[in-house]
Amino acid sequence: MGAQSVYMTVNSTDKEVIKKEFRARQAEDEYEYGHNPYNGTFSTLSGIEISSRVFDNEDKAYEYVFENTNKWGNALAVTVKEENKEPYTIIGGWAAC
Repeated sequence: MGAQSVYMTVNSTDKEVIKKEFRARQAEDEYEYGHNPYNGTFSTLSGIEISSRVFDNEDKAYEYVFENTNKWGNALAVTVKEENKEPYTIIGGWAAC
């Protein structure tokens, strides 16, 4: 079996909001795709780790997230602070499929 990258954006950098949004996404994916451990969604990830890393663009954030996560492991959340935009969070990881 393989893995595919999954990601989502949260329009906040508040840790509690990030955790809440991630758990809601996992629950939605479980409802939509079931409990199959190879469904290729956030439901196959163990949990979430919130990093203190900050990036100035999404591409660098995605690269960091996917280089520092593993199948069956935690999703990783990082902050993106782009010029002329409110800071936000990218959450991503490798979903089992």
